[in-house]
Amino acid sequence: MLLILVACSQGNEANSTATAATDTATATSTSAPNVPPPPVVVTVQNSPRYGQVLADGTGRSLYIFMKDKPAQGSACTGDCANEWPPLVASQQPNGGSGVDASKLGTIDRPDATKQVTYSGWPLYRNKDDKAPGDTKGEGVKGFGAEWYLISPAGTQIEKSGAKTGSS
Repeated sequence: MLLILVACSQGNEANSTATAATDTATATSTSAPNVPPPPVVVTVQNSPRYGQVLADGTGRSLYIFMKDKPAQGSACTGDCANEWPPLVASQQPNGGSGVDASKLGTIDRPDATKQVTYSGWPLYRNKDDKAPGDTKGEGVKGFGAEWYLISPAGTQIEKSGAKTGSS
């Protein structure tokens, strides 16, 4: 009987050690601080065809949708947002060189994300722009209105005839 008690006692010690190790690992993995994602950066890039245009931090051109009204929200949701992904941020965006940081802001989207704005205009990318500097969305008419690149001044860039796009 004594031998059984010793074996049970040793088993409990092993279980206690395993439980303590598990608790320590759990505490370590859950106590790591939540690191927020880096802020979204809006930059200026030089387009050979359109001059200075706003771009995201990866160099993808940014567009405005003429169906939107500055500072009043986004009119592009659902299929529209799949073709024209909104530039979203979890915190106030930053402006790179040539960007007027006072013109940057955010609006609330219906899906509870925050969309980056410039001069009140919600900003979007075009799904057909694959590389930095692509401007395939300039002048496209789709989803009920035209899409234009946006200048560092916060105005639409319109240097080509409207092209037909998806709607």
